[in-house]
Amino acid sequence: VDETWEYNGTAWTQRLVTGPSYRSGAAMTFDADRGVTLLYGGRTIVDTHTGQVQYHNDTWTWNGSTWTLVSSTGPGLLTSAALAFDPVNHVSVLFGGSHPNTDDGALADASAAIWEWTGSQWNRRTGGAPLKRYDSAAAYDSVRNVTVLFGGRGGSTSSGSNPAQDTWERSGSVWNYKPPMWAPPSERAGHALAFDAARNNTIMFGGKGGTSQSPEYKNDTWDWNGVIWTQHVVPGPAPREKHAMCFDAARNVIVLFGGLTSTISSDETWEWDGTAWTQRLVVGPSARYGAAMEFDADRGVSVLFGGLTASGASAETWEFDGAAWTNRAVSGPSARYYHKMAYNTDRHRMVISTGFIPLNSSTNQTWEWDGTAWTQQVLSPAPAARQGSVLIYDQSERSLVLFGGTDVSNNIKGDTWGLTASCAADFNADFTVDFFDYLDFVDAFSSGTASSDFNNDAVIDFFDYLDFVDAFSTGC
Repeated sequence: VDETWEYNGTAWTQRLVTGPSYRSGAAMTFDADRGVTLLYGGRTIVDTHTGQVQYHNDTWTWNGSTWTLVSSTGPGLLTSAALAFDPVNHVSVLFGGSHPNTDDGALADASAAIWEWTGSQWNRRTGGAPLKRYDSAAAYDSVRNVTVLFGGRGGSTSSGSNPAQDTWERSGSVWNYKPPMWAPPSERAGHALAFDAARNNTIMFGGKGGTSQSPEYKNDTWDWNGVIWTQHVVPGPAPREKHAMCFDAARNVIVLFGGLTSTISSDETWEWDGTAWTQRLVVGPSARYGAAMEFDADRGVSVLFGGLTASGASAETWEFDGAAWTNRAVSGPSARYYHKMAYNTDRHRMVISTGFIPLNSSTNQTWEWDGTAWTQQVLSPAPAARQGSVLIYDQSERSLVLFGGTDVSNNIKGDTWGLTASCAADFNADFTVDFFDYLDFVDAFSSGTASSDFNNDAVIDFFDYLDFVDAFSTGC
């Protein structure tokens, strides 16, 4: 209906006036500064037989006697958004709501943003946080010192959730929504991101969009420069999801391995040089998806762990040096998939966290790989067990950052966790600074081991020793 009613604390009175078209799901609040009631959006069922629905993005004010259309543009076509007046900042704040392109709008662009009405116009706030999701992808931009996150699936549970196409960046401890200047990549989940430090952009490949009934496997390549997404229309790997991807800083290429192409998992190794994809015809890990891979900057190899193979979950550790894959036959984390990996440049360790362990069990375990052995780090507090999260190492914060995921009960997560690097003088990575750290550093320094480049200037010299002694003597 399009009726206007007022309640005086005792009785309802209908006001016979002309105003917004009939609708449901509109957002409304009272603007105390301007003495008007503000109304935004909503939807109208146009045809009850076909289910055709019209969404609205108009803004109206009610002054007690007249409705006035004050804007026909704004946060977008929305229904069931939240709207409230902020008396401190003198604005009305709108958040969330359903978008016409999804079933419940849980991850549409507009519903992931915060908007403010100043009394004359809508302004998008850059703060907030990504809505809860899993199977998204993230990478750390070491030039701009931000974490870039795109897409994923979200909703109240992972059953029937929708893929997203929103872009977020995390700087410091703050997430910022990044509306692209032009059309972003299409909705997807199970894709991969890696920061190309040679060309200063974040590369995205593949993923799966569509619905569970009509999935759309993707093989498009995009780059993000912090402002716009640009597609590279080039041949390359077949459409796939849940592949592993990282940037090889020694050879300035992005390495991609495996993934799920429709119903067939892959054992292919591909490289992106900024212009073209090239398949590397090398023998390596068996076909798998849901593995994790990251580049070890100290030893110059891409490290891959786990994944789901034809024979089940894997506990294998593989390394790729650009010429050959090597299976490191070591014990360590139990077999798992849908875990995540990041390289801690301060501790000189590869880190894996969370994941799915067979027999229907998510995990919140954290393990570190030093190039020789895996060591479990028992942490408290720690994120709840989950799989399908994202994990990066924020070099500016010296912290691991984990976001999102879903548990075995299909509860989707939207929390952000940080694991700050312990004191840099904790050289043996046992979370305690003691004389053993000094002995281990001296041993590594004497033998010229890469981990003794304490100041990360790519040169092992006496300044590294002085910097370590300074950190050690102060307890950090």
